[in-house]
Amino acid sequence: MAQIQSPETYADGQQVTAARLNNQTNGAVLLPGAVTDQTALAALTVASGDQVLLHDASASALRKATAGDLLGSNLPITTSSITGGAGVDITVTPAAGQKFDVGGDIEAEDATLTGNLTVTGNTTLDASLAVNGVASFNTTSAVKIPVGTTGQRPGTPVAGQMRYNSTLDQAEVYSGTEWKAVGGSPFDASGGVITTIDGYKIHTYTVSGTFTPSLTKEGKIEVLVVGAGGAGASFNPHGGGGGGGDVVTGFINIAKGTAPMTVVVGSGSSGTGGASYFGPLTANGGQPGSGYNGGTSGSGIAGGGGNFTGSGGGAGAQATQTFKWTDAGGVGGQGYGSSISGTLRVYGGGGGGGHSGAGKASAPGIYGGGGQGVAPIANSGGGGGGAPSATLGADGIVIIRYRVS
Repeated sequence: MAQIQSPETYADGQQVTAARLNNQTNGAVLLPGAVTDQTALAALTVASGDQVLLHDASASALRKATAGDLLGSNLPITTSSITGGAGVDITVTPAAGQKFDVGGDIEAEDATLTGNLTVTGNTTLDASLAVNGVASFNTTSAVKIPVGTTGQRPGTPVAGQMRYNSTLDQAEVYSGTEWKAVGGSPFDASGGVITTIDGYKIHTYTVSGTFTPSLTKEGKIEVLVVGAGGAGASFNPHGGGGGGGDVVTGFINIAKGTAPMTVVVGSGSSGTGGASYFGPLTANGGQPGSGYNGGTSGSGIAGGGGNFTGSGGGAGAQATQTFKWTDAGGVGGQGYGSSISGTLRVYGGGGGGGHSGAGKASAPGIYGGGGQGVAPIANSGGGGGGAPSATLGADGIVIIRYRVS
């Protein structure tokens, strides 16, 4: 290996010639080409005209090149990290007709777009995306907005935020003071006795009537339909209670231009309770008590059987009851609880059985049905109480509600 010798000395600014350099070296070979000192680069910046030294393998020589030459060479630049200085932006500006291509995934903690962005693949942002311009979605499919329950709304919302509320089954936007359904009320109608509770408009029908939807709006309504209860048996000395009316619930989609819809509310009577129905939903009335035995409910659940010591209670709308007879009337079968009216109520309970002994009758209204000598709760669809002093079954009811705010 060539070693640097020191027989030559130089004054400041004196030219280094090939001859004098050869006097200092032991077998060193000079590479051809003009080599000068590399220009100092400013910290954290590289300009296109900045000069750098590189080794040209094809010429076995060192030569000067500019940063612009390197960037325009079409050779790939590989780096694990690009870090900008404090207060200095990192800017990538493709030449006219060119684009900035990313072959893999893009991950961003925060992204601010001040121009156009075209994404042909998938891009995932795990933080905020701010667009200081117009965002255009050129698709015939759909744009997915945030989805969550009422309890998952932002803790500190700002005006203009939009989301889909899965609890309310509607899109909503924050006005700056409250969350509102997109487009205002998504649906409207008239008919029955109307109340508004907790953002729901509620139509209650205790008698038959008409539900008239707005012709210009569409929406989804929730419905409760209850058939009338059956009458308690007048069989002495202790007749069976009447069966509770059927209880049916469901959701119905109402299209624009839907004609007025008939609402039928079943009536209690001295026998089988009348059926109630609305649209595709039908709730049958309960059967009357027979002798000692409780009547069958509108949903088909049988009443309890009685004997000489006590009468059978009417069946409820939800589950078969097991009765143990002593010397008191049987309790009516269990009804069905619902808060569609804004208050929890029980519908379709069976009527209690009667008994001739003092204090032996079942208590009235335990599950919505009647007891001996006491009528069931009005418009509950409850069955009537058994003899003596048998009572009629309660009329049914139809309740419709939908979200308005």
